[in-house]
Amino acid sequence: MRMARLGSAALLALLASLATSQAEDDFVYEDSVHHFRIALPAGWKEIPRSVLDAAAGGQSNLPGVGPRYHAGLQLRDRDDFQYPRLLIQATPANPTGLAEVRQMLAEANRKANRSVTARQKEQGQGFRLGEPTLKAERQSIWFLTDTNVDQHGVPGVKGLVVLFAGQQQAIQVRCEVQAAEWEKFAPVFQSALESFRFEPGYERTQAGADWSEWVHTGLLVVLILCVVVVLWRRAKRRRQFGNG
Repeated sequence: MRMARLGSAALLALLASLATSQAEDDFVYEDSVHHFRIALPAGWKEIPRSVLDAAAGGQSNLPGVGPRYHAGLQLRDRDDFQYPRLLIQATPANPTGLAEVRQMLAEANRKANRSVTARQKEQGQGFRLGEPTLKAERQSIWFLTDTNVDQHGVPGVKGLVVLFAGQQQAIQVRCEVQAAEWEKFAPVFQSALESFRFEPGYERTQAGADWSEWVHTGLLVVLILCVVVVLWRRAKRRRQFGNG
């Protein structure tokens, strides 16, 4: 009987140890400035501040584009700023209707999609912004992006963008990966976005958030990133050739 109790105790200790190990393996990014947290599986890391600033380049100084990336997350075993990655921006938010924001973003997306010329599509430079979906229970708006810039040897990029409304902050999380790896990482992105939480007291408590200026900012960021991807890869190839 005593041996059975010891065996049970050992098994429980092993299970507890495994559970603790699993919890420690998860990568959790906590932002004490913007008061939120988001969780990813083991093997992810925060992108260095200097790398984010270099990737953003001058876009943070363009009118209406908004601030630089506040944070970036990526796989630990890949070069800095490489896919898959999550790019995070924060903007102040004020009370108004969330459904109206979704409608504004939907119309802005339709205009952006129409702005792609036939020649751009033929050259593999087209992009598509998906229909925004309002998730009222999460106080958020979700939409897909699909960018194809294969003309210069850069793979197409798929993304999932979510706008989270908080009491004081509106947080945009951009999940991006090369199209060939979308099926592999889409569930990881989904899980991470579902884990997103504001700190107590900072979650959205009113009927809405006035993101009219921020929505246009977010859309401009989406469009500019299409260009940033190309310029980043070109600069990297030049550095490689120069070192060779």
